[in-house]
Amino acid sequence: MPPLEREAKITHRDSLEACKLECAKQEAADHESPLELLHQQIESFFEKGPEEASVKFAALQEAVMCGETTVPLQSSSFQSEPLLADQLPWNSCKLAATLVLTLAAPDDTTFIFEAMKFQSGTLGGLPTMAIIGSTPSASLSTAFAKAKKAAIDGKVGKVTVIGISLMDVEMIEREEQRGMDMKYTSFAHTFVLGVSRAGWRIYQAWGKHGYGLDEWLWMGGAEMRDWDAAKKFLKAFTRLEKAKGSWYKQINDDYNECFHVDIMGMCETKGLRDPIVPVYRPWVRLFTIEDVITSNLEKFTWE
Repeated sequence: MPPLEREAKITHRDSLEACKLECAKQEAADHESPLELLHQQIESFFEKGPEEASVKFAALQEAVMCGETTVPLQSSSFQSEPLLADQLPWNSCKLAATLVLTLAAPDDTTFIFEAMKFQSGTLGGLPTMAIIGSTPSASLSTAFAKAKKAAIDGKVGKVTVIGISLMDVEMIEREEQRGMDMKYTSFAHTFVLGVSRAGWRIYQAWGKHGYGLDEWLWMGGAEMRDWDAAKKFLKAFTRLEKAKGSWYKQINDDYNECFHVDIMGMCETKGLRDPIVPVYRPWVRLFTIEDVITSNLEKFTWE
């Protein structure tokens, strides 16, 4: 074999080996990314079942309210599992999102409190009609594009966690005005997306006629998804953001595509007495945690 041909083959082989090594390093980095660590924490939260998870969340909530990161699991006030399971059910989309955002928040007690507050009416985290009327609806596609860019640019991709609240303006206005008919099924939903270099995950729950966060994890709903799946999801969600009028088939199909809930079918077959809200008026708000790092997930001490 001529020297130049032999040298070219060696160079090509070395290049392939270097590529394989780089791919292996990237695969290992993805496996150890903050999003994977967050996912492991969420799964481990339910390792003793949803009732025990409700006890843990009650303790976590009290610690956050006190500005602490040490969680007193052994406190006697957190031992009534059935009662807490009723008060903190994991089919609540707000509770599910609050857990994920609180775990992902940086080691800053003010920020942690804001994550806990995002979907809490008691803590004053829910917007009024005055706020909704003076604030443009947020764009998930824009926020996701920014998160994806942060994830794939540079040698070390950054992880972003986004809490999304699809709000039912019609029902909010009816509640504020009082005296108006509230006997309708609302489409309001809160969920969380985690975006990393390897892809993205979704964490959610959907009421007593849907699924709990623990069930969502068990059936693989939070598995890592690719960018093609993101395009499909965002296309459907963008239509949900922009639609208006009455609830119709396209809205129902897009909602089912995003959240795996067929509201039309549910109202017809699962005993929901209340029809879907008569006017579809969506409004979106976001809670974004940028550059989630490993130390974010090490901030709580469980005692």
